[in-house]
Amino acid sequence: MKIEIKFTTFYKLNEEEKSNITARCQESIIPIKTDTGNTVVSLKKTTDKPLKSKNKKYQKFKVAGISLITILLFAISLKMNFAPKKTDLKATNNDDNNIIMDIEIENDNAENTTELKISDISMGHAHSMALTEDGTLFTWGCNRNGQLGDGKKENKSKPEKIFENVLSINASTHNSSLLTLDKDLYIWGENQYGQVGNEKITDCYTPVEIFTNIGSVAFSSESTASVDNNGTLCLWGNNGQGQLGNNTVDNKNKPEKILEDITYTCLDKYNSGAITTDGSLYLWGDNSAGQIGDNTNIDKHKPVKVLESVVMFDVRTRNVAAVTKDGTLYVWGDNYFGQIGDGTRTTKKQPVKIMDKVAYAELGYNYSVAVTVDGELYSWGCNSDGQLGDGTITDQYKPVKILEDVASVELGNNCCAAVTKQGDLYTWGKNQYGQLGNGTTDNILSPQKIINHIKMVSVGGYHMAAITEKGSLYTWGLNYYGQLGDGTTTNRLTPTKIIIQ
Repeated sequence: MKIEIKFTTFYKLNEEEKSNITARCQESIIPIKTDTGNTVVSLKKTTDKPLKSKNKKYQKFKVAGISLITILLFAISLKMNFAPKKTDLKATNNDDNNIIMDIEIENDNAENTTELKISDISMGHAHSMALTEDGTLFTWGCNRNGQLGDGKKENKSKPEKIFENVLSINASTHNSSLLTLDKDLYIWGENQYGQVGNEKITDCYTPVEIFTNIGSVAFSSESTASVDNNGTLCLWGNNGQGQLGNNTVDNKNKPEKILEDITYTCLDKYNSGAITTDGSLYLWGDNSAGQIGDNTNIDKHKPVKVLESVVMFDVRTRNVAAVTKDGTLYVWGDNYFGQIGDGTRTTKKQPVKIMDKVAYAELGYNYSVAVTVDGELYSWGCNSDGQLGDGTITDQYKPVKILEDVASVELGNNCCAAVTKQGDLYTWGKNQYGQLGNGTTDNILSPQKIINHIKMVSVGGYHMAAITEKGSLYTWGLNYYGQLGDGTTTNRLTPTKIIIQ
């Protein structure tokens, strides 16, 4: 079993200090690789034997499910002190020095026979949901609005069983929902605008049955939409911009039928849209940046047909992106940061053709990404935190190729996560809480491989979660509310395995 342990410190060592470290470590770890500026220690074989040192300061790092390696950090000279709290630890695969964690060395899902395998995950702003392969729902994290569904308001730092016989799950900002195996829709959590749909405007602390025979559900932070198995679209919640599409601006605390023959729906805070069975795209709500696409700035309180032959679309922050059956990507709306991708910063009130051969697109906060049919990932728009992944913090007004062989991509708060067809997870962008999982809190300007053998990833407000091919769950990032599920409220800078039993 070959791995590499990499210490990244903020201390600079001279050659004598590096030599001393090398000599004292070689008893247990060989060889030692040193870099100018940073100290890198490579472990070429695992051992449970701790390094001996006169200094008692140390850090522990679990490199395998069966092996705990104790790395001792010690003072080399009077002018320098190695404090473990100043050191970030990374585990890297010898065959790929960019990877943070190779789960092949974790003996994934093999030690604990009572560990439940995870089939689906969904991250809210500060809470988390996981669905096991046997259809059991677990939740944890922030519970201020009852979004955990356990009947209480206290936060939970460990997964707690909530519901059985579940088919699918969906976490929004402060709400949660599930579909049962019988296609019954349950919603709970924040209800200020009636977005739960139970004809009340008080938060719900346990799952409430809203509909039956439901095929899908979509959330914004303040409204909800469902499509039943007959294609009927219903909306409810906040309607201040006409985003419910019922030709009023009155909030609704129960579902209201809007359209028929719907195959897909998507919501943002002030906009809504849907695709019909014949591929027609309808939009409504706020139109301050021309995002409805009807060449006006007038809000629309009922659905307006915008495009035909559409297979998918996304709406976010006064922008819309749509992909047609022939793979053409159109984007329109606000363009202050170049997020339309047409090479300008001019707002567009009608769909603008941007790319061909696109499989799907997704919108972030003032930036955009698209994945081609060949798996190439492109990004453009705002780049203040490196969220475009092009190695700069310069806004890009046209699509820039970032990655290849991409199977899926998830966007967060100025950060991105992509899973390749080989199961490698890459992250980049904003990282102030360690949500990129690379062992630091520094923004990352280009994709960095974090963990392999990944089936899916979900991005929350400032935390991430991933499921491995064997059904194990890993989380990392901000943990203020216990949203990582590891039993603590300590932020994690690298993927942490969460065992659900």
